[in-house]
Amino acid sequence: SNAYDRDIVLMIERDQNVKPSDRLIVIDPGHGGKAPGAVQNGYEEKDVNLAISLKLNERLMDKGYNTIMTRDKDTDVDLHERARIANSYQADLFISIHANSNQNSSITGIQVLYCPRGQSKVKTDDNYPLSEILMDEITKGVAAQNKGIIQKPGIVVLKETSMPAALIE
Repeated sequence: SNAYDRDIVLMIERDQNVKPSDRLIVIDPGHGGKAPGAVQNGYEEKDVNLAISLKLNERLMDKGYNTIMTRDKDTDVDLHERARIANSYQADLFISIHANSNQNSSITGIQVLYCPRGQSKVKTDDNYPLSEILMDEITKGVAAQNKGIIQKPGIVVLKETSMPAALIE
């Protein structure tokens, strides 16, 4: 810019040449090992999370995405280690799978949790758009009730991952 220019103009264009194989998604089956999570009718959340995550992993790989799972069997993985895994591979997305529980069987639906960029020391991107896309697609795909997109800045795997991250309940 020279001394006479008063405006700065930026042009941003989405790269249409980005292929699924250019992306890395970390899938985080919540809980595991000695941490069962919620227990409902004899089912432990850790097992439900792993089963869903394995299916998600398979579907994403079938579509050409690169994936890493923080666990692929019933093992303990520290929350900080889960975030470290994603950060060390410089993943493009981090998705944590959970299965909320309630004694009242009439309460059903999907929640998506995220950490706002301004409430994390490592976030560079806004995480709400990812959460919104996930909520829209999941509720459309399984006809589940939208129980809200909720800010949860205290959740380790959301606040310590540098890439866009969401936790699905």
